[in-house]
Amino acid sequence: MSIAHSWILTEIVRFLICTAVFLILTFLLDAVFPNKKESH
Repeated sequence: MSIAHSWILTEIVRFLICTAVFLILTFLLDAVFPNKKESH
């Protein structure tokens, strides 16, 4: 059971890391290259 539990934790951590990286990259891209939608 411990192996399966560790595998689930690894998948959850991997998902959280990927989500965090995606959000950070999106934020940096918006800061460097502002979207044309926000032209006002």
